[in-house]
Amino acid sequence: LPISYLELEDRIAGAVRDKREFVSFETYKSWAKESGMKSDEDVARATDFLRDIGIVLHYTSDDLLASVVFLNPQWLIDVMKHVVRHDIDAVASYDDRIEDEIGDDEEFQDIVDDFIKFGVLRFSLLRRLWADLTLDKQMFTIMCVMMKKFEIARSVPDVRFPEREILLVPSHMPKELSDRTPITTATNGKSLFIERHYVLRGFIPSGLFERIAVRTYSISGLQLNARHELLGFSEGGKVHISLVKAGKKSPSFSISVLAWKELPENVAFDLMFSEETKRSTGFDMESRVRDLWNHIAAYCEVIEGLIEEWPGLVYDIKQLCPCCRLGNCERVHKYDITALAETKKAKASSITCPNIRGPGKTVHLDFLLPPWGAGKVRKTSSRAPHGEGDAESRSGRATAAAGGPGSGAATAIDEAGRNAASSRSNPSSDTSMRPGMMRRGSTLANITAAAEKDKQKERAGSGGSGNATAGGKEAESRYDVMLSYQWNKQPVVRHLKQRMNDSRVAVWLDLETMTGDIYRRMAQGVQNSSVFCPCITEDYCTSENCLREMQYAADLRKPIVPVRMDDSQWIDAP
Repeated sequence: LPISYLELEDRIAGAVRDKREFVSFETYKSWAKESGMKSDEDVARATDFLRDIGIVLHYTSDDLLASVVFLNPQWLIDVMKHVVRHDIDAVASYDDRIEDEIGDDEEFQDIVDDFIKFGVLRFSLLRRLWADLTLDKQMFTIMCVMMKKFEIARSVPDVRFPEREILLVPSHMPKELSDRTPITTATNGKSLFIERHYVLRGFIPSGLFERIAVRTYSISGLQLNARHELLGFSEGGKVHISLVKAGKKSPSFSISVLAWKELPENVAFDLMFSEETKRSTGFDMESRVRDLWNHIAAYCEVIEGLIEEWPGLVYDIKQLCPCCRLGNCERVHKYDITALAETKKAKASSITCPNIRGPGKTVHLDFLLPPWGAGKVRKTSSRAPHGEGDAESRSGRATAAAGGPGSGAATAIDEAGRNAASSRSNPSSDTSMRPGMMRRGSTLANITAAAEKDKQKERAGSGGSGNATAGGKEAESRYDVMLSYQWNKQPVVRHLKQRMNDSRVAVWLDLETMTGDIYRRMAQGVQNSSVFCPCITEDYCTSENCLREMQYAADLRKPIVPVRMDDSQWIDAP
């Protein structure tokens, strides 16, 4: 690492020891320049590195958030935990010394009850919960935006005062809907409906559905109704999203997406399985079903994207049988989405309900299989690891109560940072947040992206067939990355390989002293890997074989992602 990075990290550690949990970006940049960084690009690279290993948090997607650097991410998490807690009534007490719009203790208690019972968090209560932090207007606004960025809350208009905003916190909302009447109309035979379940095998992570609620709220028509139930109405139809237990004896849970729309009076849903009935009524079933699928596509994309972001979650997609629903079967049959896709490939247009057999008791595949098939709704773009570019960040400047990142704002932020009280339970402990995903996220993401790009080039070069035209060998590489190293660094390189394997990166690594035709083995490693990753040390830079590997990778135009393992100087790229 450059010595300037280490000096900047030491400067940050000293500030945290002095209870400065955040500073203005201008102050942070001056620290970086004093540490030896000459340009803004150097500062940006150092900040990205420190962010990836959990030392700082800094967001560049919004002017307001860009004006501050959080020096202690753990402090930020602890501040959020002070709001989302089960004993909020015990820590929220009325203090008449605080001057704000809250009139008396009775009004204050009503505001606390709204938060505890309905998840309605008013800013007046939030200011009191954060009173010890001594935040000015701008930093208070920034902290509110951070709550939304962490997907803890969502801002919505206040029912009593529509010109004002409040925060809805799903973790404090009632678990179920108080009025379930609208849902009963979904499967009464007078509505067109489809129902999909995302079956989570084994466990349901705490907070998963609450984050789904926050993400899906931005979709038109959806309301944050309850902690584990969402209900929405729009021209496209009605949607009910809920968390349900898979069965009485099953430990699994499912996220259910039920969408429906009322049918014309001369059409009943149970009659739509008959081709003769469809012809006689003139009802365009296919287009209506397609419109309903398209209506819930955005909800499905949010759910699938969040489940796939969650480490260790395994899930299946099931489609519920409408025949069983209409027949009030005790056990509703669930079709596996992959099996349905195979059935459609076999040119079948419908499938027989296993519970209700008889003439006309078949289900058209359009009700069970969405237009996008068995895969994801569409290729869900990876969310930036630190929430860059989302709508909540962009909205920060619109809701800011103070100016942008000018010199006056920087001074105010620095002053607030000096006065912010530490809320850590053990101040003497090392509380720097260094979770594994943040620590290795950037390097592995670069390697994975480079590997995928290289594979796409190979497929394009072979005419899209995936096979080479000569020799009958597959054009696509067998490994994502080749680790090239000098022998005395094998223990740490083995550890690096294991970490990559844990992140599903296929690694080529020679673990034996090369004997025999070493050049052939080196060539095979480079050729069969999408990315070349040299582990740079002083010995590596003087090893003819190591340099030969790197030269060959450059000749093949392989993406090269170097890893520096000691204080050796960078060698000139071949």
